[in-house]
Amino acid sequence: MNLQRLSSSIRFLRLRSVLLVLVAAFFLTSCTAKVSYRFLDWVIAWSVDDYVDWDRNQQVEFDQRLEAILLWHQQTQLPEYSRLIRQTQADFQQPLSEALLRQRLDEMTVLWSDLQQRLEPDVIALMSSLSDKQVRGIEKQLNKVTEKMEKKYLLSNRDKVTKDRIKGVEKFLSGLIGRLNDQQEQAIDNWSDNLADSSGAWIESRKRWASHFVAALDDRAEPEFADRINLLFVEPQKLWDDEYVRLTEANFTNGINLVLALQPTLTEKQWSKLNKEMDQWAEVFDELAAEVNQQPVE
Repeated sequence: MNLQRLSSSIRFLRLRSVLLVLVAAFFLTSCTAKVSYRFLDWVIAWSVDDYVDWDRNQQVEFDQRLEAILLWHQQTQLPEYSRLIRQTQADFQQPLSEALLRQRLDEMTVLWSDLQQRLEPDVIALMSSLSDKQVRGIEKQLNKVTEKMEKKYLLSNRDKVTKDRIKGVEKFLSGLIGRLNDQQEQAIDNWSDNLADSSGAWIESRKRWASHFVAALDDRAEPEFADRINLLFVEPQKLWDDEYVRLTEANFTNGINLVLALQPTLTEKQWSKLNKEMDQWAEVFDELAAEVNQQPVE
């Protein structure tokens, strides 16, 4: 996956979620990811430019804040990613359980929460400096992206969406473990069959978030602006309706069941490839963290 494809894969870009590039890096080879990480400042700035046209002073402040965030992430978070990968690698040496997988995913959620909280003051500062024209530009772009997502996920052929989803999972897994066997392809088909259609609820959640975000920006001079940004960027799940929560949990459980179904089907060759991939990822994160381990974190 090249930088352009990596950038376009970020679904609902806003200032907190541009760093999903870091998570999306798992779809890269470890070598490419190392190079891409060093260009994250460029990728993120280029992506944010799709939403807001900074003036000169804002651009300087954005660049400074972004540099500090990436330094913090590289120095403090990447070692945690490495640790989590090695722990998961050890977990895979025994039969997995749903409880164990949920525990590891909870640990990843904590890292994501740390990132959200680290970004919050920067988001507040930058958003507070916006002009009315810039706010209207953000609103227009959010609506444009939502319309694109509706066309892709609600108006397109459902059979094609299903086939593309299966193909995407198979491609990702084959990159981790090698050529899939019949059992593994069947497990993926079963996962797809059991996947609840959350597209409509997801789109509505996007619209709800965007509406709250634009409303908050319109009131950015008000004292409660910081609290509203905290809700939107740190605890956005509080805006989810009950149906979306239910569908999200059902699909989350379905994903865990897929991993549990795949583990006993792995061949010795596939285990070897998976272990090699995980070793490489942990080493990449360790090397990137070591590059800045002598620099102070702001």
